[in-house]
Amino acid sequence: MALVQKRSLLAANFQLHGGRRLSCGEVLMRFCNIVLIATSLLYGVTGAVLAQAPDYLSYAKEITNAQAGGEKPLQADVSDLKPGQSIERRLAENQSHFYGFTLSEGQYLHITVDQKDADVEIQLSNPAGQVIGCINWEHQDSTESMWASAEAPGNYQVKIITGPASGGGSYVVTLDKVGVLQNAPKQDQDYVKAYRLFWEACKLRDQGGSALHQAAVKFEEDLLLWRALEDKIGEAFTLHELGFALNQLGEIEHGLEAYSQSLQIWRSSTDHALDEANSLYNMGSIYAGSGRTTEAIDCYNKIMELRHDPGGRAYAFTNLGQVYINLGEFQSALKSHEEALRLRRTTRDIEGQARSLSNISGVYFSLGEFQEALNYCLLALPLRRAAGDHRGEAITLSNIGSNYRELGEWQKAFEYSQQALSNLLAIGDGTTHAAVLQAVGRDYYDLGEYPKRLRITSNRFRKGER
Repeated sequence: MALVQKRSLLAANFQLHGGRRLSCGEVLMRFCNIVLIATSLLYGVTGAVLAQAPDYLSYAKEITNAQAGGEKPLQADVSDLKPGQSIERRLAENQSHFYGFTLSEGQYLHITVDQKDADVEIQLSNPAGQVIGCINWEHQDSTESMWASAEAPGNYQVKIITGPASGGGSYVVTLDKVGVLQNAPKQDQDYVKAYRLFWEACKLRDQGGSALHQAAVKFEEDLLLWRALEDKIGEAFTLHELGFALNQLGEIEHGLEAYSQSLQIWRSSTDHALDEANSLYNMGSIYAGSGRTTEAIDCYNKIMELRHDPGGRAYAFTNLGQVYINLGEFQSALKSHEEALRLRRTTRDIEGQARSLSNISGVYFSLGEFQEALNYCLLALPLRRAAGDHRGEAITLSNIGSNYRELGEWQKAFEYSQQALSNLLAIGDGTTHAAVLQAVGRDYYDLGEYPKRLRITSNRFRKGER
């Protein structure tokens, strides 16, 4: 799902063993992984990030790629679905079911899925195979709903997918309504428009950059429709997404206000504790990034009360650990990251374990306990490789080099930094490559190879780096 990485500077100088102090900037440059903290996201990426609702954010990227590449959804085992017809089936874990029906241009549809003991996602494709809508707002034992209109005649297809945290289960899909949109009741027309606006806004949000402003405008327009329809769930999801867009545009206070309004709705709704936790994740990240640590800690503690699954709690402990790092409370940070590691081991989350080990290593690095920091990096490295996390592997290699450098083993530091550079070049990560290149320059200096150090420094200044 869409995570924007957000690095927050450490709030104070670090007191290291031996009486030596490192500034915040020195620690960040010398140990890349100190800020690789993960929330849920909710895209599953590393970094002190803004979490988003996990159910639909990845779909906009999936759809954009499908449109660009002309990909069509899988056509096997498509069941006919007629207006007014209901079909009950059972989904196995990681399974999908497909349903087809014909629409004329200008028609609209309303499809519902009664999630008996399942949590499913609904994806709608047009005759060209392009996804034109996707939703997963409701949870198990509730009804999922989608409204859409046909801009071209032909065969449309609905794909029912098990939700991200669902192990499968039974559901009943119903093609509740098919009609001419122009002649439909105003409420039906408003629902079709509300779902379309939300979908379009999410795609703009995923584009980022200048498209974020357009996304925010569409989310605000969509809010008016949900409120006119008195649809609180649609309103809450739109507020959540508006908060994300506004924060990315630098309108932090307005973003927090949108999240606060979504929280009020989640708390008055049934079975939306996880959605409340997602909004709290984002608020906590904003508070942490703006130095409001008390509010950030309060958000993460509330998440602990809402989430009982090991994965969700691990994300919260990870972000809480980052807040404690920013405060310079390293023992508290260590406890938080160790708890995140324990939880991730219970779920056999290899990639998450690697991140937690790296974060623990970062705390020890900040404390000046470089041998212990090295030990945890060495534990993280094979897990990075097992998870196929090439960028994480490169960063861990660089951090191993950083620890060897602090331990006075400059040749080993140089060798690991070179491995990190090779990996980063292979995956095209220029930003991290520049930081590691600076470390290699220090290695050349430590090894007494001053001309090579000077050449790296000169190249960086010619490129405008500092």
